[in-house]
Amino acid sequence: MRAEVVFSAVATPTTAAGHVDLRYVRSAAQAIGVHLGGHSIIVNKSTGPIGTGDWVGAMLRRTAPPDVSVAVVSNPEFLAEGSAVSNFLAPDRVVLGGDDHGAAEAVAGLYLGLETPIIIADLCTAEMIKYARNAMLATHVSFINEIAANCARLGADVRLVAKGMGYDRRIGKAFLWRDVWQSA
Repeated sequence: MRAEVVFSAVATPTTAAGHVDLRYVRSAAQAIGVHLGGHSIIVNKSTGPIGTGDWVGAMLRRTAPPDVSVAVVSNPEFLAEGSAVSNFLAPDRVVLGGDDHGAAEAVAGLYLGLETPIIIADLCTAEMIKYARNAMLATHVSFINEIAANCARLGADVRLVAKGMGYDRRIGKAFLWRDVWQSA
């Protein structure tokens, strides 16, 4: 297969033990590797632990024919359930990570029509951006849940507390209390 860029976007479900199940990533990398020819950039869209890009790269190099060169670029997705198409077409940012800067730049070229910031980093940093973003969103939700519990105990109106907090530009309205902002 002579493909300059191959996107791999497979499920990475969580196991009962709370680990990321990478069997589909492994299967995709093995299937892609044996069919490559020339130089290919493999773009990993799947969310995996930090180091997944290095792991995929090693696997591709083991399975690809000896005359093939492979560069792996991590391109974490930032899609929200129910709005994936609009999130893809109008992203807040595109994150690309690769140890081959030229490969990351080539993938960036595919996104130029979106008119959004493009962040190019190394593999580890791109993967960390995804995890840090997920942790921050979870922190917002957990925080407002704790505030809601305290408000219920004390008799305060959590909707007004969230609204008052959300007007601070450093905090923002998102993930505090959706119903407050729909009526504001």
